Amino acid sequence: MRQWSSRPGASTPFSGSRFSSTPKWSIVSAPLFEAYWFTDGLNSGRHDQLYSADIGLKYNFAGNLSLGTTVLYVVRTSNVLVRNYRDLRIGPRLDFAF
Repeated sequence: MRQWSSRPGASTPFSGSRFSSTPKWSIVSAPLFEAYWFTDGLNSGRHDQLYSADIGLKYNFAGNLSLGTTVLYVVRTSNVLVRNYRDLRIGPRLDFAF
């Protein structure tokens, strides 16, 4: 069975898309956008935007336990130049759902 689903607003931390070719294995991805407006303190007036996307392969051991790999790319833009950065993270991911 092949299935494509998008689960925005799901109750689990995963809120992107998933393609399952078997009940145990799936390809997962999740885009994310975050915006921060700092209003006081040392960062008063600072505005940051974070854009990220990840993709990985996930194996479901049970309905509430999965292990996967993830490749995450993050870009942060800010009106404070020293706060701009790009980051690439690669690693394992263990998810529990209760």
